[in-house]
Amino acid sequence: MNRNPVTLVAAASFEERSLVTTRKFLTNVGEPRDVHLANVIEDNVQHQENVDAFRELRIEAIEPLDRFDSRALWSWAWKTIRGAPRGDIAVDITCFPRELLGMLLFAISLMRKRFVNVTVDYIAAPEGGYATQNTELDESARWLSKGVRDIRSIIGFPGDFSGEKTGHLIALAGHERERLMEIVEYVEPRKLSIGSGDIGSSTTAGADEYSRRVVRALRSRVPVPTVERFGFRSDSVDDVYERLREVGLDFGKENVSLAGMNTKLSFVGATLFALHERRVRIVYAVPEKYNPSYCQGVGTAFHFDITGLIGQAKTEAL
Repeated sequence: MNRNPVTLVAAASFEERSLVTTRKFLTNVGEPRDVHLANVIEDNVQHQENVDAFRELRIEAIEPLDRFDSRALWSWAWKTIRGAPRGDIAVDITCFPRELLGMLLFAISLMRKRFVNVTVDYIAAPEGGYATQNTELDESARWLSKGVRDIRSIIGFPGDFSGEKTGHLIALAGHERERLMEIVEYVEPRKLSIGSGDIGSSTTAGADEYSRRVVRALRSRVPVPTVERFGFRSDSVDDVYERLREVGLDFGKENVSLAGMNTKLSFVGATLFALHERRVRIVYAVPEKYNPSYCQGVGTAFHFDITGLIGQAKTEAL
């Protein structure tokens, strides 16, 4: 039985789970030459040890990237997707910064005629695995990221804006309240639609409660004239896509921005929605630094076929 060639695109990280999907891919599906790895630089020992582990797997396409340089991120994303052979493409979204992940999905939508199947894989944190949940850490160490270097649109998702329209921000809340708060203050919307994960739908147990706390904090701190709330399944790309289609958007009167700060799976669903509804701008807050204890251990593996949703993108397929 003939099988389509498969290209895997993944990201190196200081997290143990960044290695899981690539190792499985090399055991069951592909060769080292089929793997393209973004080495998004973080200055810590564990990150370098994980990069060395990827090199021990004989992966050669490992490119160091500065996550503060959006042009460099886009250059890598476009070069990688444009250079992929015809066949299937899989993206291990586990440790990609959301900005780079959004660019990758945009690039894939442009080159979608080349790919038979497009899938995403995600390795979740184990129960209590995030630093915000880890009771073994000192209270002062229970954070995921600190500071905001910049707030910017993700390349490929500029939206359709007019000075005569009012602002509407759709915010998918996760653990990182301050980054989301910075986005709200930057966009300064007249209407804020806050989404939180449905109870029991998070990719790691207990994380949905953190998203609801962020929602409560935003509602109490943000002086937005209109605040609405909606829910979605944090562990489902498809559910997020469909829930966003149900949010009331008046593009004739609103400049619509989207901030996906919940799970990576929910971010993929939100990005696919924005690829279909091109009048939506995706906004991202670039953190100054990540906690080296961001996630400890390895949890559940998730797999989604997004071929159909990529096919619904309103980008110009090349």
